[in-house]
Amino acid sequence: MAIEYEEMTCSRVLDSYGILGTRGWTRHCFDPYVNCEFNCVYCNSGIQRREGSREFTVPVYAKTNAPKVLDRELSMLKRRGVVSMGVATDIYQQAEEKYKLTRQVLEILKKHKVPFSLGTKS
Repeated sequence: MAIEYEEMTCSRVLDSYGILGTRGWTRHCFDPYVNCEFNCVYCNSGIQRREGSREFTVPVYAKTNAPKVLDRELSMLKRRGVVSMGVATDIYQQAEEKYKLTRQVLEILKKHKVPFSLGTKS
């Protein structure tokens, strides 16, 4: 069974991450997708499978308006820091081929000259 994708909108995208003073100096985190189709055995943010089955029980949600919301949030942000992407889900999973949200978000970060870090399996 193929993984289902659903679109969603969001009113905010940046969350406070709170690890300033560490090696990464991350102030904010952001994931363009909810759920992850890699479903790594050590991660609880993946798509759950029905027991004894290869079928997935929940879709991957794409935050389709995230680039626009991020642009607005960065324009109003008073204190900037590194934005960490791929904290809870992989930013380059198969959904990226269709939605290209990570690419759009990287363009917004570049426009605002915001440093970022990427976490990915891809």
